[in-house]
Formats: sequence, C-alpha cells, structure tokens
Amino acid sequence: MIKVINDMDSLNKIRTMWNKLAASFNSPLLTYEWFLSCAQAFYRIEDLHIIVLFNDNHVTAIAPLAFNTINGTRCLELLGTFTLHEPSGLLYDSPDSLRILLDAISNQNYPCNLSRLPYESDIYSNFKKVSAFKGILFSIPGSRTPYLDISTDWDRYFNSLSSRRRYDYRKSRRMLEELGPVDFKMINSDDIKNEKWLNLAFDIEASGWKGGKGSAIKFNSSLISFFKIFTKLTQKNDSFRMCFLQCNEQFIAMLIGIEFYNKFWVIKIGYNDDWAKYSPGIQLIFETIKWSFERNLHGYEFLGSNEDWIRIWTHDSHEYTTLVYYPYSIRGMASLTKDTMHFLYRKLSSLQKG
Repeated sequence: MIKVINDMDSLNKIRTMWNKLAASFNSPLLTYEWFLSCAQAFYRIEDLHIIVLFNDNHVTAIAPLAFNTINGTRCLELLGTFTLHEPSGLLYDSPDSLRILLDAISNQNYPCNLSRLPYESDIYSNFKKVSAFKGILFSIPGSRTPYLDISTDWDRYFNSLSSRRRYDYRKSRRMLEELGPVDFKMINSDDIKNEKWLNLAFDIEASGWKGGKGSAIKFNSSLISFFKIFTKLTQKNDSFRMCFLQCNEQFIAMLIGIEFYNKFWVIKIGYNDDWAKYSPGIQLIFETIKWSFERNLHGYEFLGSNEDWIRIWTHDSHEYTTLVYYPYSIRGMASLTKDTMHFLYRKLSSLQKG
C-alpha cells in the first residue's frame, strides 16, 4: 500500500522503520534525523510529500519528497537537496519495493527532481521502465564526492602522501606554532547542547569568503535552523562532531561532521580569513583524518564536491547522477519548456561573457 505523508505525527510514527531501512545504505544522509531536519528547516508542512510503501504494516520503501517551486514551476524534489546540495537517495528493501515506489512517483503527475543519486544504483534503469509512456526522464551526471578508505595506520598513510604535500603541511604548522600553541579540539555531544559552539562555528565560517558573499550559514536562517535541529536529533546517538583548530587559544578553523557507520563525514568546514596563509582549513582536515585513523574508523567521507584541494588526501570519489522526470501532462510539459529555456539562457549568457 502506498501512502503519502505530509504531517509530522504520521512521519514520527515511522521513525524506527525508516532508520531500519536506512541502515542498509550506510549513510547518515538517508536517516530519519537528516530528512526530518530538512523537512522542518526548509519546507512548510503542507509542502511535504513523502511517499511510503507499506507491506503488512511494515515500511518497505520511502521517497522523501517535498514540493518546491523552481523556475516558476511547482515540482517534487528530494528533501534538502536544493539547499544543501549533498548526496541523497531513495530507501527500499528490495528491487520489487523500488519498482513500486518509482511507479508511485511517476504517477504523481508532477515534475520530479531526484538529485545526486548514487550512479551505481538501479534507480535510473527501473525508473525508465516504469515511466515509459508516462513521461520523459533525463539522467544528468552529478558532481562526485571524494572519500578515503582507511586500511592502514596513520603514519603509513601520512608517509604515502607526496613529499611536497607533507612539506607544505609541516611548513604551515611550523609557521603557526611560531605564533603560539596549536590545539585540535573536538566537542562531544554533551557540550554541543550549548549552542555557543554552533554559533562559534558559524562566526568562523562567516569570517571567510562566504561571509563576504553573504552565503555563510550565519546569514541564512533556514540553514541555522537545520544545523540546530540536526544537532539535537543526533545527540542521543552521540554521532555529531564539532571540531576546531586553535592557535594561541584563538579559534581559527571549524569543521562540522558526523561519526556514523564507522566513518567520519564532513558536513561543513570554514576558517578565519585572517589566518589564510597558514592553511587552517587544510590543517584541520589533517587533524580529523588523523583522529579517524586513531579511532580505527573504516573511512573518511568529504562529501560536497570533488574539488582540487581535496586531492591532497585522496583521488577516490563516489559518482552521482540526477534524474529529472517530466510527466506527459500540461504541468509536466510546461515545466520541461521552462527548464529548457532557462538552460539555453544560461548557456547563451556564459557564451556572451566568454
């Protein structure tokens, strides 16, 4: 049986079953806590459109969707992807459950944007089958996310990095230590209850280039809400991590992460621009990777996108795709026309600037 959930009471009732499904995907970005934080921070209650497949009162598949207006058209999207731009996905316990779920999505008669799905999943091939004769489905390559498998000890890993990378790191650390003691601080869940740590992290991020552009968390009330909600929801399982780099007792870099499924996941990183020449962000990444090795975790997930500076530590990355579906309806074809015109306009503008 397919049910569409658009109220918090019904959503809360499936919390345990949701996380049971999420456990098989080994990602904190598919947990109930992540999507609930997105739902409460970024959407109105009436915009929730979470499609749930039940089998004998057990949840066997979930499409965590909500309505958003993009390019003037109301469409469905995976919760939080438009704002956070992080990998996402559908939850299901079997190929049959996935097909039924995708069929339900294709029957909603709304354009649908499924952003940053794992490329190797069976979602695209199954969606293509169930949506045949119902609409048009596009698969668009998405940005990759870097990751580091941990299979040795810290010293061996560090020595495997290029001599240039090791020299740059040691030089920056020596320069920093000349100004005073350098400390790595990780805040545990009990201390995170005090919002001063989140506010400190937001202040540090806002002191960098994002603050100058007005894109820092500090200037976005919905992002502030997301992190505060998610912090509270993850305190119970002691998975939320807040990391800081200090020099001479001054906080100069911050990192918000999650320790989940025996991996460390980087959600947000920022540093004080006044200290940029000492590479505080890179030094803090080194500290958290070293901590992950010493804690015997199995991996380190950078999330975000596959930027050049991350290749200091790894060349491995996960591949993603975005599926965009337009049903054969007035609404669907109007959305396809608007999106096509928007795409062409952006292409033309970039050519003119070039």
